[in-house]
Amino acid sequence: MPGYELMVISPTAADGGEAKLVVAVVEQAVTKAKGKIKNQEELGEKPLAYAIAGHQQAVFNLFEMKVAADKVKTLNNQLSNEKGILRYLLIKREEK
Repeated sequence: MPGYELMVISPTAADGGEAKLVVAVVEQAVTKAKGKIKNQEELGEKPLAYAIAGHQQAVFNLFEMKVAADKVKTLNNQLSNEKGILRYLLIKREEK
């Protein structure tokens, strides 16, 4: 399975967001895609360069994971339909 990095941007608690819930949703989506998360790191609240859906600040979470290449599209679809995620970026990592 190839390695991927996923950066997820979600609303802050002050804006009604629940970062822990978003982490659980991502973990569930990866598990459903028969992948596994190697590392998860919360990078904290950061100001956004521009407002996204009316939010000026957001919580950033970084995931390192392994997912089968044929399951990435399914994972993308699940993440794009999740209301608690403002933006996300999924990239393939180069194996060393």
